[in-house]
Amino acid sequence: MRFGIKYSAGILLSLAMVQVAWGGVGTAGGQILQENYGARSAALAGAFGAQSGELESLAFNPAGLADLEKVDIQFMHVAGIESMMTEWFAVAVPASGLGSLAAQVLYRGQPSVDNQVAGESAVDSKELVLGISFARPIVAGISAGFNAQFLSLTLGPANASALAFDLGAQYALNDSTRFGLAVRHLGDEVKYHSAGDALPTVATASALWIPYQEGTHYLSTELDLERQISENNWVTHAGLEYWFKRLLALRLGYVYSAARSIAGVTAGVGFKFKVTAGVDMNLDYSLQPQTWEESDFELINRLSLGVTF
Repeated sequence: MRFGIKYSAGILLSLAMVQVAWGGVGTAGGQILQENYGARSAALAGAFGAQSGELESLAFNPAGLADLEKVDIQFMHVAGIESMMTEWFAVAVPASGLGSLAAQVLYRGQPSVDNQVAGESAVDSKELVLGISFARPIVAGISAGFNAQFLSLTLGPANASALAFDLGAQYALNDSTRFGLAVRHLGDEVKYHSAGDALPTVATASALWIPYQEGTHYLSTELDLERQISENNWVTHAGLEYWFKRLLALRLGYVYSAARSIAGVTAGVGFKFKVTAGVDMNLDYSLQPQTWEESDFELINRLSLGVTF
């Protein structure tokens, strides 16, 4: 039975990879699905697909939830460009003998924009994602995960919705090396009336390596190679994280995409502290330059707060 589950998960992920590899090229809708779900992953420039036991894995590889050891609750706030605000709230629960279950809400909104046309009202822009996730170990060293998300978009008087699905798998070679594969945002087009755009489907291969670990001090590095199918684009993510006594983390990342002229250094810090016996809190901050076609917009500040128990 365990063997059958293992190969079934592998076949599903392989079929999904083939589907996106031969997918069409065009403009992608529902870009909120590409949002970094927390300040830690943003500080690492989105190099997060091989991380394990982390709630933020929802945005990169749902298989990362499989090794969750405690109930994890996370909240993120982003002050974006043009007064755009993004909020994320998620809860994950390890279910003994079953796997890990999670639920999330992601919201992004922008103040009304006056289009300066007489007789027409201001335009509102709102995006909402509701999601559920499941992940579990399959055999020793191998885990798999699944996301299902409902996407709702509002642009002025127009509304659109879509369902999106993610598949992911991870393989731990040893205590210091882990690999990940994920296909995200599979689903139908996002349609406003009769016009539609494909979801921002992506396939990602990730590798994480811990070159140094001495007691509670350790250094980890990760490299993610992402294929943005809908936009015919390659993106490289690299992240470096150092933990001092598992209390203070220093993070640095770099993202590059030649096709869209996106390149930038990201950075951040993180703190973990014990509230009481069995209860820990984390506070993470990231600073991310927002660039597009070589034109600098402004710095994006993210703040995440979480508790595990």
